[in-house]
Amino acid sequence: MKKQFFYAAMALAVMSSCSKDNDPGIGNPDDNNDKAVIALGVDVPTVTALSRGTGSVGDVEGENNKWNSQQLYIHMVDRATGLEAEEGAEGAKTPILDNATLQFRAPKATEGNNGAIRIYNNYVEDTDNGVIQYKYYPTNGTYTFYGYHVDDATHDDATITADEKKVKNVTINGTQDLLAASTIDMAENDASNDQSLYKDIATTLSGEWTELMKYQFGARTARKGIVPVLKFNHQLARLKFFVRAGSESAAGYKYEGSNWVERKSTDGQDKTLGMQVTKITLKDMVNVVDMDLATTTSARNGASTAPFVVCSKDADNKNKLDPDKGLITPVVPKYPYGHENIPADSDPDAKGTQVGEPVMFFPNGNISLSIDLKQYVEDTKDETDGDKITYKEVEKLDTPLIIDQSKISKDVKEFKAGASYNVYITIYGFEKIEVTAVLTAWEDGGDIETDIEDGK
Repeated sequence: MKKQFFYAAMALAVMSSCSKDNDPGIGNPDDNNDKAVIALGVDVPTVTALSRGTGSVGDVEGENNKWNSQQLYIHMVDRATGLEAEEGAEGAKTPILDNATLQFRAPKATEGNNGAIRIYNNYVEDTDNGVIQYKYYPTNGTYTFYGYHVDDATHDDATITADEKKVKNVTINGTQDLLAASTIDMAENDASNDQSLYKDIATTLSGEWTELMKYQFGARTARKGIVPVLKFNHQLARLKFFVRAGSESAAGYKYEGSNWVERKSTDGQDKTLGMQVTKITLKDMVNVVDMDLATTTSARNGASTAPFVVCSKDADNKNKLDPDKGLITPVVPKYPYGHENIPADSDPDAKGTQVGEPVMFFPNGNISLSIDLKQYVEDTKDETDGDKITYKEVEKLDTPLIIDQSKISKDVKEFKAGASYNVYITIYGFEKIEVTAVLTAWEDGGDIETDIEDGK
């Protein structure tokens, strides 16, 4: 990632220069008045691993933790004033990075963890490309950058004052992943720091690095190929739900002989006989937050709450998550949990079957939820027709459950922003009411003899 930012920035800087004699980095950069292109990089949005949105950004550390062209909002702030950097004539100034007219996009998924923020004046979502817009640093001044991602959550635009940089009234429903970012400072990110995101360029400019820190970030650092990197931090916690079959009657498969066989109805409908999870509803969730971009933290706004529902991706709507439309695709746990013959290569089914997409939430203590279940069960058996079986669908709605944060497997026994939690829920199938009749034998009470002539 670091090298890619370095070479991309150098290419942009050279492109903005007018002649070979004025190449960036040659001679005194203070004497070079050529426009310097604003190029921005992003850090990987790491989620801390514990054992109409597009959903969660990134994942726990690994190959799935990468950007996927998410829309970003970027603000350029003058370090001297603390206010949004503007351009244009007095009385008609607009922000240099105007979120009303520009669109900012994260790196493509194909770029893995590498890539720069793309700036468009016309972006086509279906093809993930458009018309790139170049923006340039003012000749003088130093700047810092703030960014955020809210997916489709309604929100008030970032308020940029000298005292605060905040995005307020962000209303969420569990499908949006909120991220806040500020620029990673060049200090403590020089060539001596192995974790530095500026290590490659710092090594190249080792003799000038300390002096250049005074000019971060602006035309002078841009001409040296230094690209500001924004570190995006998750503002919410994340829950991934899995269900387990606590009984054989809840599982979608049964073990026969030496094979797993799917349990299906014999009425021609070919329906699963396993217990189906049809809905998970998280109750009384915090649904309005304020994001502080300067500290990359968030706080609850007011006391309002709302239910969040677990959703599946909508294939008919660009795989987005829509709580209004979207219940989950019914999920059946595959195997009876703990069965000794579960295939070794069946993970994650050996631990549980995932339900829908992850839910993002603002940590606020224990979580109350309810689960809707249904199962296709045997209804009648006709002994006069070869023991023909008929079936019916039985529902069990609004089954309550508490997610107790004190049961978290890690040392920190409370939900925290930026952490992902796996929630394993054990369910049981409907069991037939079967009563066994035991016939008690008559006790032999002995013989009684009597005679009618005797009357006794």
